[in-house]
Amino acid sequence: MNPANPASVKFSDDTLDRLTSFVEEQRKDLFIITDDVYGTFADNFVSLFAKLPYNTLCVYSFSKYFGATGWR
Repeated sequence: MNPANPASVKFSDDTLDRLTSFVEEQRKDLFIITDDVYGTFADNFVSLFAKLPYNTLCVYSFSKYFGATGWR
């Protein structure tokens, strides 16, 4: 079996704002993990981590950022 990368989705500004409001107003105990590895390839990308830093763990990959995909 050959695993492949899953498709990625960029949240709209509205979705980010609604999620931020939900956490700040209703679920301050909620902790979110976001995988922003493909963020550098999306126009005007804003991470949830930038909007909700105290409730978000941001996962990232330097190999994608520096164009060294597959280097470990």
